[in-house]
Amino acid sequence: LLFYFSYEYFSQLFIATNTAFDWITMAFLIWNFGGVGMLAVHYKMPLALQQVYLVCVSALMALILIKNLPDWTTWALLALIACYDLVAVLWSKGPLRMLVNLAQ
Repeated sequence: LLFYFSYEYFSQLFIATNTAFDWITMAFLIWNFGGVGMLAVHYKMPLALQQVYLVCVSALMALILIKNLPDWTTWALLALIACYDLVAVLWSKGPLRMLVNLAQ
């Protein structure tokens, strides 16, 4: 997702600003950004770097959803995520409660 969303965002940004870019440089930048992001999330890296990449992925995903989907879909997705979060946290057999019980 990190590779795809960053490619989509940067290509739309370059098209909107009428900036010239070549595919080799774009592929190199996206590969480095995505590769470091994958390492930061899945391996031992500084916590700040991991959090920066997670925020970047969330922001890129939100930008792509807002740009490509109708408004009602974005709001419905937000409502579903909020409901799932409430169920996961508050329900006695929710996934978060089960995870806490397993950890104890």
